[in-house]
Amino acid sequence: MAPALPMTETETMKRFDLPVELWDVITEYLRDDTDSLKSCSLICNAWTHRSQCRLFDTLSYSDRRKSGVAPPPDDLVSFISTSPHIAQHIHTLDLNRCTNFPFSSLLSILSCLRNLRDLKFDQVDIFDEQGDSGGTQSLSPPQQLMGPLKVFSFIDCNATSAVFHHILGLFPFIAHIKLSSGLWSSNTRSDNWTMYDSSELSSLSLTVDALYIYNLRWDTISTLLRHNSTIAKNITSLRLSMVFEYYSPRVVGELLVQMSSLRHVHIGPYPTHLGSSQLWMEYSHGQAFQDLRLSQCHQLESAEYSFLLTTNAAEMAVHLALLVQADLPASARELRFSFFESIPWCAAPPKSEADREAWTLLDRRMLHTPSRIRFCISNARDPRTQALDWQEVSVVQAFFDAALPGVTATGRLTHSVLSPHLVSDPPYLLTPQARVKTQARDTSAQPEIRTEV
Repeated sequence: MAPALPMTETETMKRFDLPVELWDVITEYLRDDTDSLKSCSLICNAWTHRSQCRLFDTLSYSDRRKSGVAPPPDDLVSFISTSPHIAQHIHTLDLNRCTNFPFSSLLSILSCLRNLRDLKFDQVDIFDEQGDSGGTQSLSPPQQLMGPLKVFSFIDCNATSAVFHHILGLFPFIAHIKLSSGLWSSNTRSDNWTMYDSSELSSLSLTVDALYIYNLRWDTISTLLRHNSTIAKNITSLRLSMVFEYYSPRVVGELLVQMSSLRHVHIGPYPTHLGSSQLWMEYSHGQAFQDLRLSQCHQLESAEYSFLLTTNAAEMAVHLALLVQADLPASARELRFSFFESIPWCAAPPKSEADREAWTLLDRRMLHTPSRIRFCISNARDPRTQALDWQEVSVVQAFFDAALPGVTATGRLTHSVLSPHLVSDPPYLLTPQARVKTQARDTSAQPEIRTEV
């Protein structure tokens, strides 16, 4: 008896009499169940394609393994280049903890991923074979652009300015860029991207929607955005977060006015051991954020300020007053405040006369802001810690209702236990200590092609 021929997609649909949409629901439900998806891919041609879309969504690679030896980058290049049926489904490339990853290999891999949407680097040492021997001049501008990206993250990586610049130049549009350099102070390379020497680099035509910068040197931020004016002019959302660096409101304001499309800005937290003290020294009169020049950001809709607390509620009132006193444009609609650390002292209204006066003054200032502006105060807890219970939530609500009765009565003040702007942030971007806790990642697969939720 002759073996049965594999069914076509049409024949399969007739036999099973299932809507295609239902198949998609099933495979989507199983997107993080690799074994089940593999089984689904063997049912018929129609299920093979739908299952592979989920199976090969993410390509992860690391050469630091708990067990076994990772294949060299050249093998990864060979695998991707000879497997177009897999490469077409890869939307995320995640390189994590890689040493001496050849830049030429990276470019070869990217050239095969025509449907790439997310590009993530975390502790990757990118070795430029030409640049390290011939200087930054060796890199020519990209000849062919890739498609737009949703996310580009470059976290604690080691690469030259030319390599970093070249990677960005591959894309015409990036929705969200995250740049972090918690290790820059220990890097001895004078041409490292964290110094961003733009003297030999052509300006990028890249358009960026949201930019999240964590702990970069201010000179690097300023040079990056001034040299690539197209990026600065099109940014709609900017977040500047600090641990070892202090960003003066004055220099930040000089940059903000160059961002003609800016709609959302998020500043802080200033580190308690360095930044906060410098902030109070530079602005002893307590009007620091007037120098942000927010009134000249004519598209601005919301501004957020994050801060660390070390003492009590009176300290919070001082912090809140900074942003409330900032001059705002007519387009502004919301001021947000998010503070870190626990809040046991919120169990009762301010007790001392000085504390009551501070909150009364703040309440009056908030009432005197234009009525179109709403306020939100959030406790930005680390997402990995246990959330507040309902009793603690009610304590928070009672505290702010008592401390800010005027603005609360107008309905313009809301408060929450977790800032929505911080929920999606990688935990290691919150504190230096949290960075250490996230190093224990499962890197047993080699290289791993997996599906992420």
